[in-house]
Amino acid sequence: MAWKVRFGFLSTRLNLSRRCLDLQSILCVNCNKEVESTSHVFFACSMARDLYRNIASWWDISYSEFSSYEEWLEWLLNLRIQSDRRKILEDVLCKEINHCHLALHQEQSHRQDVLHENSEACRLTILQEPTDRLGQLAVYLGNPCHSCSLEHVKLNCTGFTSRMEIDPEILSRQGDLCIVNNDQPVPRLSFISFSNDCRDYFPFALASETVTCS
Repeated sequence: MAWKVRFGFLSTRLNLSRRCLDLQSILCVNCNKEVESTSHVFFACSMARDLYRNIASWWDISYSEFSSYEEWLEWLLNLRIQSDRRKILEDVLCKEINHCHLALHQEQSHRQDVLHENSEACRLTILQEPTDRLGQLAVYLGNPCHSCSLEHVKLNCTGFTSRMEIDPEILSRQGDLCIVNNDQPVPRLSFISFSNDCRDYFPFALASETVTCS
């Protein structure tokens, strides 16, 4: 669940509106005060903050408000508690994040139907960010769709080179194209990743894909 929050793979109203779906409102279904983004639902909404505040009180730890996954993770890592307790706390918090997610279940069931009927809104998500290893980039290729898999995914790779060896099962060259996941489907709500040298940064772009909805 945490990685879905981090990469925005949840069908919040803001995400759906960005896919050109017609919604009556993009305000949070819980508080109806702010735009329903992933960060708001899981970190800034009053319901989520009340949950975190209560957990912090039960654990007798300092509480600091956060509005993003990165701020949440920084708060967690800076807590002065033993590593085994931190791991347990992380599990508890993730379960509470999941609880927030379940609170949206009824409306999301409707949204999944909308996504199913609008398969053209499904598109491969490409994210690149630095890793903990100096000079390396992590490249994430994700499928944010709830009801559809992405098949025969190909990227434009004209001019792409890499100093690092990339698993051909994840990304392989075929002329000016790169074949993703050995031409196997990228399942719904999942991603694959590989590492690349920062000096070889390349603006990957989707060339083609086939959207298959169940």
